[in-house]
Amino acid sequence: MYHIAIVEDAAFEQKQMLDLLHRYEKEKETAFRIDVFSDGADLIRDYPQDLDILLMDIVMEKMDGLKAARLIRRQDERVILIFVTNMIQYAIQGYSVDAMDFLVKPISYTGLKTRLNRAILRLEKNPCRHIKIRDPDGVYPIPVSSICYLETYDHKTVIHTKEQAIQVNASMRSLEQELSGLPFFRCHASFLVNLSYIDKIQGNDVWVDGKRLFISRYRRKEFLEVWAAYLGG
Repeated sequence: MYHIAIVEDAAFEQKQMLDLLHRYEKEKETAFRIDVFSDGADLIRDYPQDLDILLMDIVMEKMDGLKAARLIRRQDERVILIFVTNMIQYAIQGYSVDAMDFLVKPISYTGLKTRLNRAILRLEKNPCRHIKIRDPDGVYPIPVSSICYLETYDHKTVIHTKEQAIQVNASMRSLEQELSGLPFFRCHASFLVNLSYIDKIQGNDVWVDGKRLFISRYRRKEFLEVWAAYLGG
């Protein structure tokens, strides 16, 4: 699941972007968590945690998109920024805040789709991506690249990294959605494995970072196909 924020002061254009994003979700069979803000000042005040993609208007009443972007870059160098504007001369200035691209209003689905494809490809190649885990002491990030596999049993969910096993207050289903689009596969009702940590597959067993896990016979064929595709790049 990817976290997207829309920053747009016109209500009808907010709705248009939401409709286009939902169309993309259905077409690509992916999932977005979407926040909507009406101004750059609102975004800065309530900046979302673990934001992946930011679709931001440039000309807004309280705080313009360029000023908001400069403030954001002080705390978040990773978020992918795409400016949305009807004034191309302002959009060009976006590269000074490391904007990936810009969209010219009125937004077309084809234009948005092209930018989202590029943004998601960049996110998938980013080894520094994190997921946020909550516990009674607060919220902390776990690098996706450090996760070997996830396990569920007795209504508990455990994230296994090379260093430790972390019991988390989240369902396997929600974490599977969070990791959607990344090289993970649910090989068994109890296991979601990181393909990059697979040592070998033998019969109905898979070894992940030296641990022997089970493969459901109903998922084995698809698992082998996904594994072969992953190895083939």
